[in-house]
Amino acid sequence: MTIRVFTLLALLFAFPLFADSLVVASRGGVYNDTLKKTIITPFYTETDIYISLRSHNDRLLSERELTIDHDWDVIEMPETLAITACEGGVIRILEVSNVLKPIGDFSAEQDFAPRTIRKCSVAHQYVTTLIAFDEQAFGDRPPKRIDDFFNVTDFPGKRGLEKKPDTLLEWALLAQGVPTQQVYPLLSTERGIDLALKKLDDIYQHIVWWQDAREARELLLSGEVTMSSGYDSELAPLVKHLPFSTINDGKLRVPFVWAISSQSVRIQNAKKFITYATLPIPMSKLAKSRFAHPTRYTAIKTENKNNRQFRTSTEGTRILIQDSDWFVATKSIRQEKFKKWLKEKLLTFNDGG
Repeated sequence: MTIRVFTLLALLFAFPLFADSLVVASRGGVYNDTLKKTIITPFYTETDIYISLRSHNDRLLSERELTIDHDWDVIEMPETLAITACEGGVIRILEVSNVLKPIGDFSAEQDFAPRTIRKCSVAHQYVTTLIAFDEQAFGDRPPKRIDDFFNVTDFPGKRGLEKKPDTLLEWALLAQGVPTQQVYPLLSTERGIDLALKKLDDIYQHIVWWQDAREARELLLSGEVTMSSGYDSELAPLVKHLPFSTINDGKLRVPFVWAISSQSVRIQNAKKFITYATLPIPMSKLAKSRFAHPTRYTAIKTENKNNRQFRTSTEGTRILIQDSDWFVATKSIRQEKFKKWLKEKLLTFNDGG
């Protein structure tokens, strides 16, 4: 056998993409490492389907980017993006009966939380947005409710907030006593958005804006802020090892989904992957490792009820599930009003008002 033949065989074994394969695009960084450990590798072991893992920034990902020529088969993305991508034909229609596996006496539809199974996607976890605070800053009177975040008199200090209207508007209404079930109907009106922005006036001069999720953690660690919004995956390790806690009230859960690209030619393998990734045990392991919350009821039951990672996402008097349909429908007006509010505040503040 010639050297050339040996070289060709070596290449074939070194790059399994020449065999049965699949390309999955997800959030990148540490998350992709976790995804590989909890789902990708076990899936390969069970099916012999090799997966090449790609990265994207879910906060910058857009429907336009999804239309660019790429080799992605399965894509993880926020449910809000999946809604518009489905309408634009960028992701495929899912045949739920052929993709999601029922468990015991439950049909797939019964086993998943409401509205997590859609025409072109299935949500597999909720990423939780919440408030963390420095315990040492408040002593024996720690903040307990979202209302306290807006109360700089009794709970002084700077507030870290992501520089976008998402979550801020919901919290602002909760802080004014609006019941959780009325938050999104009210925010579907201009009056509701204006009411929420007016509440933000109370803390504007105390806000330190952040744009990268890691910044929220750094703001707390440096002592620049006494409270900050952030994501469970970034803040939970902080709370676990250092003198920081979270406000359990007002947590907002944002659904993330699996979908199949309309450009994929490996449809059957893509369906097999989503079937596996949405089984209770794999779903539970991934969610647990990222301090997220599974969307499947049997996935929650596979974990010990005392597991802190899940318990921190379910405690509290008020919990909101992001209304993805509202999010898509009101995106333009929310962003427009938020930018206008920021501009007005900046002008007022610069004028000494």
